Amino acid sequence: MILQKLYENYGFNIEKILIKEAKKLKLSSSELNILLTIFSYNSKKVTFSIGSISRKTDYNQDEVAQTINSLIEKDFIEIVLETNNKVSREIILVDKTFAKITSLLRDEIELENSEKNSNNISKTIELIESRLERLLRSQELDRIRLWYDTYNYSHDKIIKTINSINGKTTINYIEKLLNIDYEEREIDQSTNDLLDRVFKKL
Repeated sequence: MILQKLYENYGFNIEKILIKEAKKLKLSSSELNILLTIFSYNSKKVTFSIGSISRKTDYNQDEVAQTINSLIEKDFIEIVLETNNKVSREIILVDKTFAKITSLLRDEIELENSEKNSNNISKTIELIESRLERLLRSQELDRIRLWYDTYNYSHDKIIKTINSINGKTTINYIEKLLNIDYEEREIDQSTNDLLDRVFKKL
């Protein structure tokens, strides 16, 4: 998981995202504070200790225990038993918190892309209809939506391709030109967008 690797290997400030996105993550103030306290230990594996967490916060042990249970129920953390050299201890894992943040960021990106695509699709349809001098059929409209939603052609590329054609054209011909360098795109755009979004939030 990208965010978790950045946090564990490069000291990425996940706490800043938690604070900024607490409402969207549906974290109460006490849940946020306890979660931030767990992250403050700066360790991949935090030994579970209600007393230790209580001493680092303004919450008594009962309040800490209730909040920990709530975070477990909401799938932000999990407590597991680890045995090393015949010594067992309970540790807190925060993998699920990273999964929730990643999911939230991906959902936001998808929503933004969907809204942007809708606007761009309208512009593309208008341009093609002006070139064809007729309204597009439903099947042709569906093909154009695929360019954006499935094949992820850039809007600029689509417009440049259409404008590069002299005279009248067809949807099939435009699509053929768009496919020419489709295989050249090797970057995982969703990952690229996620990283860009993460750093913008800092």
